Amino acid sequence: MFPVKRPRGGIAATVLLAALPAWSQSRLEADRMQLYGGTYSPHCGDQSAPRLVVKADALMVEANHKRMTARNPQAAFSYFGNSPPPNFDVALLGEVRPGVSLEFHVYHDRKGRYAKLDGDPKVRAALGGLVAQAYRHCVAGEAALGAPPQPAARPAVAAPASASGVMPGDLLQQAGFKRAYLHALGSYAREHWLAALDGPQSLTKILRLGGVEYIHGGACKAHDCGDNNVSFLYAAESGTVYAKALVRARPVLLGGPPPVVAAELERVWQSDWRRR
Repeated sequence: MFPVKRPRGGIAATVLLAALPAWSQSRLEADRMQLYGGTYSPHCGDQSAPRLVVKADALMVEANHKRMTARNPQAAFSYFGNSPPPNFDVALLGEVRPGVSLEFHVYHDRKGRYAKLDGDPKVRAALGGLVAQAYRHCVAGEAALGAPPQPAARPAVAAPASASGVMPGDLLQQAGFKRAYLHALGSYAREHWLAALDGPQSLTKILRLGGVEYIHGGACKAHDCGDNNVSFLYAAESGTVYAKALVRARPVLLGGPPPVVAAELERVWQSDWRRR
């Protein structure tokens, strides 16, 4: 249990951390998650640092082994009306309980996106000194691995370490992967589920083929996995993506894979989607 007040930097107010009731139903849309989802922290490589976490169905503040969770998240682009502060992107709003809000205000500068905490006066009081900090948007896997962010032009240096063991949709937050993936899709990028990788998916893993290290991942269209799915291989060193997809029950090879890669794609696609 938490007391009503704690030293600066802690999370307080037991009532704000109670179990959430069934009224929490809203989710952030896939395109919002691609831009703003993930972890924000003052020190992305420091696992002991406080952090903000944006998920499709929740906003969370984690600090000192404690967590405040807000459900029913929404994106408010016009939060400040016609006079937003400089570099404002969006306000992400959630409910800790009915009528008690937690807010992440997201901005951008030359270093990338960052967020500031706000919300109901009770929430601000509970968060204490955490409200005064700025939280940088961490690249996928950085908060867990302690790896420094890499320039988008050279994804090969850090992508294998930070791109394995994550959800395929999270890879789209890495500029190198997103650029290579959309290039491979070509006109199929018009298929929203395929471009956004926002349906059912599993953690990525490392696969080596012909001396090349690939990240293997897959995803499918929600409620229609049988006829709409994709398996991809991402070679971070060369910035190349190859994929096999089933789009409206029609198979297609994407990215022009050479024969040996096409054969491996067929194998992993069969394993991903036809094991039963």
